[in-house]
Amino acid sequence: MFFFSGTLRSWGDNLYEKLTTELLLAREQRERRRLQTSKYTDQTLICLSLKIPGPDKQPPGAEKLFSWGLRQVLELLPLVESCSHGHDLLGPWALLGTCQDAREMKRKMVALEEALPAGRLLDIDIYAPEGWQIGRRELSLPTRPCLICKCAALDCMRQQRHSLTELKACVDELLAPFCS
Repeated sequence: MFFFSGTLRSWGDNLYEKLTTELLLAREQRERRRLQTSKYTDQTLICLSLKIPGPDKQPPGAEKLFSWGLRQVLELLPLVESCSHGHDLLGPWALLGTCQDAREMKRKMVALEEALPAGRLLDIDIYAPEGWQIGRRELSLPTRPCLICKCAALDCMRQQRHSLTELKACVDELLAPFCS
């Protein structure tokens, strides 16, 4: 889900509801695209996007970080094909197919997400040819850490441990090398 602290709600419930609805719609459209693609291929699917907390999903540097991540995926997987790609309210995304083992791909993509500090803003999901998602837990890998306190990111998001201001400052710092 998306993290919105009480700060965003103070902008007004109508704005909050509208933004939440639009972001969920974009996410649903991506998922429909993935499901449609998986019907016509028996490949492992790689869904590359950004995971940026807060209402601004495309801050300065985000596009360059995504491009860097896409280049890294293509270098790691020379036998990959583009199934679909685009840009929506959530930012840029790409859906790639490969014949390589899904579990091995997940290990490589987690390593890529952890390769540099800003890589933590990349979201690289792996789906087995049968359609199910390969998660970190399934491979006995640690959960994705919070950007700020290193606890489990999902726990911090659900409990809204950090303010939108804190998260934005952290994201801006992580993206700074990609802003030039």
